[in-house]
Amino acid sequence: MKTLASLFLVMVGGCAETYGEKANDTVTITTTPPGATVEWNRKVIGVTPLTYKVGEYAFNAHKSSLFSKHLNQPVNLHIMLPGFNPVDVTITGPPLVWTSLNRQNSFTYYVIGLQNFNFKMDKVSAAPKTMSNADVAGLHSAGFGDDLIIDKINTTATAFKLEVSDMVELRKAGVSDAVIQAMMKKSTAP
Repeated sequence: MKTLASLFLVMVGGCAETYGEKANDTVTITTTPPGATVEWNRKVIGVTPLTYKVGEYAFNAHKSSLFSKHLNQPVNLHIMLPGFNPVDVTITGPPLVWTSLNRQNSFTYYVIGLQNFNFKMDKVSAAPKTMSNADVAGLHSAGFGDDLIIDKINTTATAFKLEVSDMVELRKAGVSDAVIQAMMKKSTAP
């Protein structure tokens, strides 16, 4: 059983501990979907779902002395999972400053505001399909007119090959000069 003196020491020491109960000193990180790798200030700490022990001091804004344990830099998480966009987030609040009563000593520190974090991972979007020489020849052979094919060329990402031999193949496929010129303009556009 704790004595009144030990309870007083706990309260004066700035600890978030209450009588008979220890403060939580961990951060829980989960992701949807699970299995993401988590980096804590560029150091891999595990895979989600993850509980990481930090220390009660990281959540306690009250610092009572120059010797108080503290986070001396913000905590940045980098969460990555193949096929998903990475998540980068700072989980500490703005910097705080502790200053001694005589104002001769001070330090900057950070505090983690929450203990549970859940991140929804977004899938990497597929790169848009680019229009090729074969696509242009296919549109022509399907009976689409030059104006429609040129509009499609101008409004779509393209990856044309326009060496002399490529142009000869387009002509053999029946593609008109106007369409080939639109392809050349699109290929040289910035």
